[in-house]
Amino acid sequence: MDIIEKSKELGLLIRDSEELKKLRECETRLLADENARALFSDYNKLQSELYKAVQIKSDENTIKELEKRISEKEQEIYINSVAKQFLDAKKVFDSLVRNVNSVIMYFVTGEEPCSPEKCSGCKSGCGNLNR
Repeated sequence: MDIIEKSKELGLLIRDSEELKKLRECETRLLADENARALFSDYNKLQSELYKAVQIKSDENTIKELEKRISEKEQEIYINSVAKQFLDAKKVFDSLVRNVNSVIMYFVTGEEPCSPEKCSGCKSGCGNLNR
């Protein structure tokens, strides 16, 4: 049993998964929808502006205004059905990948997979509470 061969098998299973198929379908629809693309583009620009504002230590009002605009843009994204479907599909696929990784880590380390309920005593720094 070769680890690389098993990795290839796992990669093929993930490639052929319903989760990835759904994500790719939603991504295709997203790329074809000018409005949805513009929403994500605007959101990314606002995120970059906020990052820069924090880096140069802009005043608090500027940062709060950018955070407000980002929040409003997030709401616009979730109102757009194409964008929402993409984000929902991405969330499901990302969950699959996290679960696969948790199973692998369990068998490598013998430790139970991470969960939000166990974070109080965990020092792994995985950021699970922020997911």
